[in-house]
Amino acid sequence: MITFEHPQALLAIPFITTIYVVAKAIIGKRLYRKIHVVEHPLIDYIEPVISKTRREKLKELLLDAFSLLSIMMIVFALASPISRYTMIQHVETERIGTLEIKVKPPVVLVLDNSGSMSGEKIETAKKALLSFIDKIDNKLDIGLVVFNGVIDIAVPPTPNITKIKKIIPTINATDGTMYTYPLNIVYQWLKPYREFNVSVFVVFASDGLPADGDKVPPLLQKYSAKKIPIYSIFIGKERGGYNFLKQMSEKTGGEAFLADQIDKLADKFNLVAEKILSKVEANVSIKLTYNITKTVKENLSLYFGLASICLLIVYVLLRFSEYNITF
Repeated sequence: MITFEHPQALLAIPFITTIYVVAKAIIGKRLYRKIHVVEHPLIDYIEPVISKTRREKLKELLLDAFSLLSIMMIVFALASPISRYTMIQHVETERIGTLEIKVKPPVVLVLDNSGSMSGEKIETAKKALLSFIDKIDNKLDIGLVVFNGVIDIAVPPTPNITKIKKIIPTINATDGTMYTYPLNIVYQWLKPYREFNVSVFVVFASDGLPADGDKVPPLLQKYSAKKIPIYSIFIGKERGGYNFLKQMSEKTGGEAFLADQIDKLADKFNLVAEKILSKVEANVSIKLTYNITKTVKENLSLYFGLASICLLIVYVLLRFSEYNITF
């Protein structure tokens, strides 16, 4: 959209146009005769009758049009024309802070409580989870997912550590093993954190291969794309189950651990806690992306001035080619 900072200057257009027409009709011919024609005492009383052809009339109209357009361009330039348009600017800011920021990095504990975990395994695993939480020492928000063939317990990341500690002793072993359910829900929880570049972590403990193993790789691609690392702990000596968890960790940027002796399970959880703490104690970079809508003004006076000069040049060339004069 084009507007004018000095629109009052546009009022001069009708006056200038009128002066131009009057000057040309009354003064122009007499002035031309006085300068270029030998003055004769009877010149004012003898007016030759010249019949102009249609072509000559069109040329004269064209010259008048170029002349008036040039004058109008000059007036427009004096009126300070401005082009206004809206521009959307993509802005990314970066704030650097320590863990004293309001949003703590979360870690989600994922525990397999299928039937094969019954007895000593599940009891030791519960103690290992409590030991892990004590090791974290409120430096991260903690979430908890307990799964078998379905989701048994699901608590999103929370600073209420007491709530998590009260739930853990109630865990019992039952049913089968399905990895896709816990992986899906944990991804939905942690994805918003990654939108703000907040570090997130998953600690995944299991003692067997999943029944839905063929559906796990597509989920791991999502984890990898959002940089959500899975630190896995395999409970037992079965190499196939450990290798499956190891692939999960490698594909997501985490690390795999093997607890082949049940009494070493708490040590593995504590080791994972140390690795996670070593990463989050560094500075956390949070990037915020947003759009700014700006109204931009561009002064067009120069362009109108150049247009008037171009029109004057064309006018002079046409007039010279037609009458061999330059005014």
